[in-house]
Amino acid sequence: MSETSDRRNFLRNALAKGIDSATEVTRGWNEVKRRTVGAVIGDEIGKLAKVPGDTPPGTATAPPVDPEPSRRLARPAELKRLAADLELGDHADAIAAQARVSIRMIPSTDVGLYKPGATRLGGFPDMPAGVEWPRRDDRPMTFLAQVNLGDVRRIGLADGLPANGLLLLFRDFDTASDGTMAADAGAVRVMHLHGQPSGFTARGPDGEPAERGGMPVDITAELVLPDGVTASLPGIDFGPDERVVWDNLRDRLADLQGTSVEDESGPFRSVHRFAGHPDQRRGGMQLTAAICAAGHDVGHQSVLRHPEAQNLSADAKRWRLLFQLSVDSRFGWSWSPGTGRLYVWIREDDLQAGNFDRVWAITQ
Repeated sequence: MSETSDRRNFLRNALAKGIDSATEVTRGWNEVKRRTVGAVIGDEIGKLAKVPGDTPPGTATAPPVDPEPSRRLARPAELKRLAADLELGDHADAIAAQARVSIRMIPSTDVGLYKPGATRLGGFPDMPAGVEWPRRDDRPMTFLAQVNLGDVRRIGLADGLPANGLLLLFRDFDTASDGTMAADAGAVRVMHLHGQPSGFTARGPDGEPAERGGMPVDITAELVLPDGVTASLPGIDFGPDERVVWDNLRDRLADLQGTSVEDESGPFRSVHRFAGHPDQRRGGMQLTAAICAAGHDVGHQSVLRHPEAQNLSADAKRWRLLFQLSVDSRFGWSWSPGTGRLYVWIREDDLQAGNFDRVWAITQ
C-alpha cells in the first residue's frame, strides 16, 4: 500500500472516530431555531437602524439572518484536546498557533448597549470635538462601524491592538471599488480615537453633534481557525481528506463555544467580525492586498498567477483581518455587485505600531 493511501486511510479513520452524532443533531436543531427566530425578529430589529443619507443602489432588502453569539471563549488547551481527539495531536501546538480570537458583533435590541462610546454599527460615530471627518476626493466618506477597544480587550481580545479608545471605520461609496486594483487604495479609512469614549459625542460630517442612529451590538469573543483554503500546517497538505478532518475540527471548536462555522452550502448570514479569521467563500485576499498595496492591479485574473505573486507571497502572510462586515439591509450597505462581505486587512507590523493609515479593503 502506498504512503498516500496510508495517509488517507488514517485520516478517514480519524474522521470516523471524531464524528459525534449527538453533536450533529444538536447543531441541526440550533440551526432551525436560529433561522426561525431570525425571520420573526428581523423586521423589528431593523426599526432601530437609522442610516444617514440615501440607501445605496443594490442594497439587500430581505431581513438579515444573524449568527448566534458565542457562549464563551475556548482556551488553546481545549483546542489542543480537540485536535488530539481527531488524532491530530502531533500537530496540536501548530494548530493552536493558527487560532485567533475574533469578536462577533451582533445587532441587538438591548437599549442598555446603546450608549456613547459603545461598539456600534451604522449611524454616526462618537467623536471628541475637533476631529476631522475623513474625506475622499473632497467628499465625506460613510461611517460603518466603531469598536470600543477597552471593551473587546475585557472579553479576551488583545492581539497587538491599542488598549483603549475607539476604532472608527469609514468607506467611500461614491467610487466603485472591490479591492483588486491599485487605485482602490483609500477606499476605506480606519481612525483610532484616543481618550475616554464614553465622553465622546455623536457627530456628523460637519463636526456638529448629530443623532446617534445605527444599532448597538452584542459583542462576544470566540477562538477561530482559518478555513482549509488558507490554513498552513507542516505535514498536512490540505487535500480533500485533510480538508474533511480540518472542517470537523473547526466545527467542534465552534460547538464548544456555542457557535457554528459558516457553511458555503447554507444560507448567507450577516456575520460581522472584528479581528480573527474571515468567513469567506474563496481565498486569496491577503495576497491580493499585498499585490495591490504595492501598486499593482489584480483585477479578475487568478491572483496566484499574477507576475508579483511569488515576490509578495511573504508579505501576504503578514496581512491580518481587522474588520468583516456583511451586507445588511438594516444599515443600507452595498459593497460591490455580486458581493456579500467587506473585509478590511492590515499588515501585522502596522497593527503592532498602531498605524491604521494603510489598511486594505476587499469585497467578496
